[in-house]
Amino acid sequence: ESGIHLPGLLRAAGAVDIHVEVRPLVITSLAAFRAMRNPDGVLKYLVMRHQVEADRAAAFLADLEARDREGSFLATSIIYVVSGRKA
Repeated sequence: ESGIHLPGLLRAAGAVDIHVEVRPLVITSLAAFRAMRNPDGVLKYLVMRHQVEADRAAAFLADLEARDREGSFLATSIIYVVSGRKA
């Protein structure tokens, strides 16, 4: 989410010639996904806040783990690369 704010933050800091690139990231490993997004912690938080039922969260994680074991795990993310120069 923060990536979409970077151009405005640079502009507010006085940068000019702002350039934005969007790069897709394909994640094929649950270990890499866990390192990047911490789904276990997010689900624990959502369960604690009663926004997701514990059994549904556990089933979701079990599904991710099964996909990883089968070699079919897939997640995606977007990376924003923003540059500019001082005015």
